[in-house]
Amino acid sequence: MKQFLAGLLVFGALGSVACGSDDDGNETVTPEAACQSEVATICSKIWGGCVDSPSSTPVLWGLNEADCRTKYEQNRCSAAMVECGAGETYNQAKAQECLDQYKAMSCDQLKKLVPPSACGATCQ
Repeated sequence: MKQFLAGLLVFGALGSVACGSDDDGNETVTPEAACQSEVATICSKIWGGCVDSPSSTPVLWGLNEADCRTKYEQNRCSAAMVECGAGETYNQAKAQECLDQYKAMSCDQLKKLVPPSACGATCQ
């Protein structure tokens, strides 16, 4: 149960992070794409060794990395779930900074379940 709650906390912190690119190669950031990139980064770390035996808790981490991504993108990355609140504006630079901070996290940092500081500032 503790592991289940910890997973919810990690993914509960998801809000906005990530980058995509348009046909010209220019970066574009939407809250949905940001969330998807954040999920991809976290699932990659989880299935890359940050969590011992993630397959032992498929309800939490999915059956593999792709399943982890699909599961959390569907549950956390819809437009309604990642939109900023009334009176707030989405900050693309903070979203990119948040993703960069997740990418730089060690497994020990990820296990502390504290989202990177920039993630709390993507909506201002």
